[in-house]
Amino acid sequence: MKKIVINLKHRQDRLEHFMSVNQKLGDIELIEAVNGWHIDHDQMQKNGFAVNHKWRDPFKNRRITKGEVGCFISHYKAWQQVLAFNEPVLILEDDAIIDFYKYKSGKRLEHIVEDHKPDLLYLGYNENIPENKDTEHKDCHLVCYPYNTHAYILTPEGANELLNSGFHRKIIPVDEVFSAMTDRLKMWALKDQCASQAPRDSLGTDIEPESDLCWFQDFNAHAITIGSDTTKCLKLNESSRQHGFTVTNIGANKEWLGGTMEGQGGGHKIKMLQEYLGTLPDNDVVLFTDAYDVFFVTDLDNIVRRYMDFSVEILFSAEKACWPDESMAEKHPPAETDYKFLNSGGFIGRVGALKDLFSEELLASDDDQLYIQRIWTYDTSRWSMALDYEQYIFQTNESNLTIRNKQLWNDFTGCYPAIYHGNGGIAAKATLDNYYNTLYGSTPTTGLYIPHKGKVEILEKDMLLVDFMSPSQCERLIELSDNHGGWAPLEGDKFPAYEIRMKEMGLWTELQQHWEETLYPIIEKHWWPMQMYGLRDAFVMRYSVDTQKTLPMHNDASLVTGSVKLNEAYKGASLNFPRQGITNDDVPVGKMILFPGMVTHGHECTELLEGVKYSLTMWSSRYPGDEN
Repeated sequence: MKKIVINLKHRQDRLEHFMSVNQKLGDIELIEAVNGWHIDHDQMQKNGFAVNHKWRDPFKNRRITKGEVGCFISHYKAWQQVLAFNEPVLILEDDAIIDFYKYKSGKRLEHIVEDHKPDLLYLGYNENIPENKDTEHKDCHLVCYPYNTHAYILTPEGANELLNSGFHRKIIPVDEVFSAMTDRLKMWALKDQCASQAPRDSLGTDIEPESDLCWFQDFNAHAITIGSDTTKCLKLNESSRQHGFTVTNIGANKEWLGGTMEGQGGGHKIKMLQEYLGTLPDNDVVLFTDAYDVFFVTDLDNIVRRYMDFSVEILFSAEKACWPDESMAEKHPPAETDYKFLNSGGFIGRVGALKDLFSEELLASDDDQLYIQRIWTYDTSRWSMALDYEQYIFQTNESNLTIRNKQLWNDFTGCYPAIYHGNGGIAAKATLDNYYNTLYGSTPTTGLYIPHKGKVEILEKDMLLVDFMSPSQCERLIELSDNHGGWAPLEGDKFPAYEIRMKEMGLWTELQQHWEETLYPIIEKHWWPMQMYGLRDAFVMRYSVDTQKTLPMHNDASLVTGSVKLNEAYKGASLNFPRQGITNDDVPVGKMILFPGMVTHGHECTELLEGVKYSLTMWSSRYPGDEN
């Protein structure tokens, strides 16, 4: 009988142990196990795999780990090999220890397979649920106990059933797959086991979670908010940028119909969420926060991992006060902290579950928080939901937090919150400002850019023209740049120019805010399905006859470039795109040209003949974290 041993390439210690304790096993074929830490969502999709997002460990109520995903795919490879061999094969994990007195060179096992024709025969099993063991097989040496995968014989018929079961598209731990296949596979185990496992304290484990880094994230995560007045979203957007991600504002510059929020209202939020969720895959995850009184204290990946710690589909923020209907307080379940009432200003959940939760039609004037509180208190059986009682992710208004290691610390719950929500009145907003200013400095101010009215002109198939600054704002930027001084080429630049970076002048935050709030929707709509990753760099350029008069043909280190003409008091110095037959000669001051920065849109600045030319150039990030 052929023998397959599954082993991770980097775990040679396990393989050496296996070979030392199983010397009598004879020839084996090694299958290199798949390391679940080295595969991601995109690779899974490319190879036709996906996890079961609803599965939870029946004993520990936790999600599937990276190690368990890798283990399943490794066994899947072994099943394919069995089908290729077209004969029964002994499959062994590298911690298996064979009792060769009971094994008897494998002949006895071959006879059992030949006589009883099981699809799968366990050489060993775990007593996880002893009462499930069945001894009614006519051969008193066999029992029915479909659990554990360290040593089993699989026939081609069994391999075919497993490969066609569809579990590769809804991966759960391979032990659980076998348990779920009892109605499709004839599975038996040796009552007198001949295979055991090396203890984990000697070889360790690549399966069990040691931290929230171990959860397998087979989805994309989206951070969203709803803030019709984008000038009030500065803390939210600046703090998210500080931690390397962008919040999509699905309410930017839209008319708000949900009331003032000083009393009941906010149903418009649910209506906008319903529309946006309809554009996303059911297995993706959405993080939602309010817009005007929220800031982040960590990155999106950390928040998602914390969410996965909860093992629920939807997690809501929690607060101390029951609002807007105090009579709902007694209907909330008991909690071990003072934060025991549902707050709808922050939640994270799987898209499919959120679609179901928000399926009811609401009026824009209905109250969103009351709507969700009623579900939480009256009808929780339909959804896997929880409240963040410990403020592990969502910290609501609290004046007694401290700053530790540049993070907020809640001494009462023993947690470092990931998001702060200053819900409440004037005092709550003052507390919010105090925490934010301590962590990030004073709030950035606006005023250098005009609100975008949605007007988009097409210069050429892949060149757009949009409103960005007024002529007076352009004059102000020139004044700020000249007053700052220090015009100079960037060190090491292949195409040097006389520049000043917006970061040097303290104008980065305001520009980045305006760019992401007003231009992202335009860019991503026009060049769909491209995704923006942030603003990489921005600088004011100055051409004069005594410094620099031209810039040679080049491409930008940018996914999408924005270029704004800041003045007209010069001659020559055209921004020229030969391939597209476009120049900026007739483009008004303050208008922005948007174009793909790399490959197709090579451009130059022709020779300056007279005067001084100023322009603003913005480069967008080519990938997450790409900043100059």
